[in-house]
Amino acid sequence: MEEPMKLKLSVEECLLYSNYIYIYILGSITSNDKREVLNDSEDFSNESTLESTTAGENHRAILHIDLGNEEKARIICRTLAVDKEPSRSTAKRTYNVQGHHLAVEIVSLDAKYLQKSVDNLFDMYYLARQTIDEVTRYHLQVSNSFTDTLDRSGKSRNQ
Repeated sequence: MEEPMKLKLSVEECLLYSNYIYIYILGSITSNDKREVLNDSEDFSNESTLESTTAGENHRAILHIDLGNEEKARIICRTLAVDKEPSRSTAKRTYNVQGHHLAVEIVSLDAKYLQKSVDNLFDMYYLARQTIDEVTRYHLQVSNSFTDTLDRSGKSRNQ
């Protein structure tokens, strides 16, 4: 069994997602297929990462996002499923609701497309969650005069 790849998140990302997710990143990197690549990122300038050179292998991310309740998980699942991958991307997403968790599996032939897909997923997830939180703050209040006006094909009962 392969060891899971480690995902490096910034402090801000860890704080943002720590209450909602746990992530498994699985790759099919073997010792014969590795080459060392220096990461140019400012945050990781002293560290190196491993990148696969084999184009036919699959990279996989499995995410379980805790949404607190099943209804919210279903709404966000349907919302995120509409967001399609770009045509040039090799990433494919599979969505599933497991109780109050949204489970997303992303598979890609290219690790960079996997990373971009995960980033895009979290951007869309965060936007959907903010929208749900904002909408649920408001309660529709319908006055009696409004319902009277709409009664009987738009004619008011008071007329």
